[in-house]
Amino acid sequence: MTPDIRRSRIVPIIAAVVVVLPGGLLAARLLARQPAMTAPAATVPPPATVALASLEVPCWSCPEASGWPIRFRTALDLLAPLGDGAANAGEWFALFEKERGPRHKEAAAFMDRRAVLPGLEDFGEVVPGDDLLLLEAESWVNQAEISFYPEVFPLEALDTRLPNLLVPLAMARSWTARGVASDDPVRGLDDCRRAIRLGRHLEP
Repeated sequence: MTPDIRRSRIVPIIAAVVVVLPGGLLAARLLARQPAMTAPAATVPPPATVALASLEVPCWSCPEASGWPIRFRTALDLLAPLGDGAANAGEWFALFEKERGPRHKEAAAFMDRRAVLPGLEDFGEVVPGDDLLLLEAESWVNQAEISFYPEVFPLEALDTRLPNLLVPLAMARSWTARGVASDDPVRGLDDCRRAIRLGRHLEP
C-alpha cells in the first residue's frame, strides 16, 4: 500500500475521532452527574425538649406579642430539625421536572394516584401512606440540602428550567395526612416533622 493511499485512509479516521471524541466526553460527563437513586445515609436529630412557656414570638417591639400563639415559623429547629445527609436532594427532585425530567412520567402517575381519603378531607387530595414514590422520598428529605440553582438547573433568564414543585407539595400533604391518621403518635409526629422539613428546604 502506497503512502498516499494510507494517508487518504487515515485522514478521515482522524477527522471522525476529532468529531466523536468531544461528544463522547460530554456524554460521559452528563452520565457522571446523574444522581444515584438511593439517598445517602442521614440522621435527623430529635426535636429539642423545651418548656412551652419559654417560647416567645420574635417581636421585641410588640407589647402584645406575649399573647400571640406560637406558629410554625417560630424556632423551627425546635419542631423539625434538618437532617445531615451529604447529598443535594434537589438533584433527585429535579428528576420529576415536567415533560423533561427522566422520571416525569412517574411524577404524572404519582399525581394521578391522589384522592380525597375518608376522614382526611381537610388535606385535600393525597396519596396513600404506602405509596412507593412517597416512601422513596423519605430518605431524600433527610438530606441537609435541597438546592436547584445553579447546582442542578443553570440560570438562563426567561429560559431557566423549573422543578415540578407540585410533587413535593403533594408529598408534604400526604405525609401530614398519614401522620394524623396514624395510631402511633410517635410515628405520626415524625410524618408531620418530615413535611415541615420539606417545607423548610423549599422556602425561598
